Amino acid sequence: MTMSVPTCKYEYPDRTKCWEQANKATGYCARHYLTATTARALPRHSMPVLDEREKTYGNYSKQAAFARELKDVVLSGITSSKNMEITPQMHESLDMICTKISRIIFGDPNYIDSWKDIAGYATLIVDILEGQKDKA
Repeated sequence: MTMSVPTCKYEYPDRTKCWEQANKATGYCARHYLTATTARALPRHSMPVLDEREKTYGNYSKQAAFARELKDVVLSGITSSKNMEITPQMHESLDMICTKISRIIFGDPNYIDSWKDIAGYATLIVDILEGQKDKA
């Protein structure tokens, strides 16, 4: 007799399901638990700032899910390439750039600060790399 292992009940924007093993208590895998539960935890009526942010960045649930997918692709590439030269700072900048890309796609693509933020996160890494080059 084989016991089936529950899979995560998270659904991606394209309606496909996550295949990872789920926690029996929550029904979600570790990666999707916060994404799936956080949006429901905040009372919308007491957060008017959220309505303003949605005008700029788009629907949070859709934008966050897409950003997470982009970040998962980046992490998968880093992991499969076994590139040990990716520093924590580079990884964080890549994560933030994914978030900014997602906000541009789901929100206002003409919101210039999102584009400046992408350039800023890339510039932070350039500054670090140029500083290392100067010390060598």
